[in-house]
Amino acid sequence: MEEIVSALFNYGVLGLWTITLLYSKQKAEERHQEQLNNLDDKVLAMLEEITDTLETSLASIHAKLDRGLREMEKRYEEERTSRTQFSTDTLQDLKRLLD
Repeated sequence: MEEIVSALFNYGVLGLWTITLLYSKQKAEERHQEQLNNLDDKVLAMLEEITDTLETSLASIHAKLDRGLREMEKRYEEERTSRTQFSTDTLQDLKRLLD
């Protein structure tokens, strides 16, 4: 870069103007790179937040499904016990009638 600057000094005002343009371009690129780095950090933070939210939601849904499944199993077992008891009672009543 210094070689270019020293060569541009030979062109006088036009060279100085070109040097200021090159300097401005370099500083703008540095600012843009810094903004991109900041944006990358923000995007990563947002992704982590979204991931945490999804994991929390999935855990909650999983717990609700487990509770629902246990409830259904309990009801099924109660109905099966009720039907078995009804069948047993019915058989005992039939035996009494036949005896």
